[in-house]
Amino acid sequence: MVDTDSGVVAGMVEIRHFQLQLKGTSIRAPALIAALRAHLVDGVAACVAWTRLRVNMSQLSRRLDVIRAVHQRAVALSVFYQSS
Repeated sequence: MVDTDSGVVAGMVEIRHFQLQLKGTSIRAPALIAALRAHLVDGVAACVAWTRLRVNMSQLSRRLDVIRAVHQRAVALSVFYQSS
């Protein structure tokens, strides 16, 4: 899945970036976190991740939206932290 609009590209998210994004959410289910990581960090297709880790497809989709929103918020905030 390539999502250039939100800046979140499956398989292109570094593990530390993923961990920090996750901290900004209420996502706590281990299987769901594993599926998100498999998809966003490891580049596994979303359908493979939810099947392999037995996660509800709808839940994974909704949590991907949450991660995208966290990313977009961080991007918007980043302009206030850039050095002059």
